[in-house]
Amino acid sequence: MAKKSQVKIKLLVCDVDGTLTDGKVNYHDNGTISRGYSTCDGYGIMKLKAAGVGVVFLTGSSWDDCEVRATALGVPLYDGHFDKGPTLRKIIRERKLKKAEVAYIGDDENDWVCRKQVGVFLTPGGSWLAESNPVFSYHDGIRKSEARNFILHRHGGEGAVRAAAELILKGLV
Repeated sequence: MAKKSQVKIKLLVCDVDGTLTDGKVNYHDNGTISRGYSTCDGYGIMKLKAAGVGVVFLTGSSWDDCEVRATALGVPLYDGHFDKGPTLRKIIRERKLKKAEVAYIGDDENDWVCRKQVGVFLTPGGSWLAESNPVFSYHDGIRKSEARNFILHRHGGEGAVRAAAELILKGLV
């Protein structure tokens, strides 16, 4: 049985591209684009919010679908921030949170730099970080390093945020 964490996570910061989506962009003949979001992730976000855990989206992209998804879920959106560190520090400071009370989920190098600013860092299975970063190891069905960095069994756009939400709600991270 997995050991419960001694620290309660109060905020989950979510990357969008490759985390809430599968990282693919679909270009249509009429010039529009689309990306898919998992309803499973949306439900996980709603469960977190119902339990009093805040959720924000922090993304380098500035596409309309991010705003639509954030609005639909009632989640603050910080978009157009490829260098996410300064914005993450501002979010944590404004909410008067401790590092240990914040979890971050992201899939790429510009997310990985945020790991030192949060208590828990998670990445979707199959992500660039999961496949190329040697600091992770397996533990209790998820990959974990000694620094509270986790690789989830679900992929981006396919329930990774829901998996993170369940771990947070059960106090396992």
